[in-house]
Amino acid sequence: MSDSPEHPERNQSSKDDDREQKEWARLSQLAFEFIGYIGALGYGGWWLDERYGTDGRYLLWGLLLGLVAWIYRFLRETWHLFK
Repeated sequence: MSDSPEHPERNQSSKDDDREQKEWARLSQLAFEFIGYIGALGYGGWWLDERYGTDGRYLLWGLLLGLVAWIYRFLRETWHLFK
């Protein structure tokens, strides 16, 4: 179907669908980033615990830092929803 002036409701529907797909893509990207932040910084904390023989404090700090970093990223990405 082509974008034609005879069917403006179809054009608007298509634009809404495109916008919705882009929003879902951004939100799924954020979900994968969450896994990445938690995984990378958690692994870094675990590695430091193994290296220095500590009892998990670096792992905990790595996980917390990953969570805080992701929350910051999430809020920056979705701030327009809260306005």
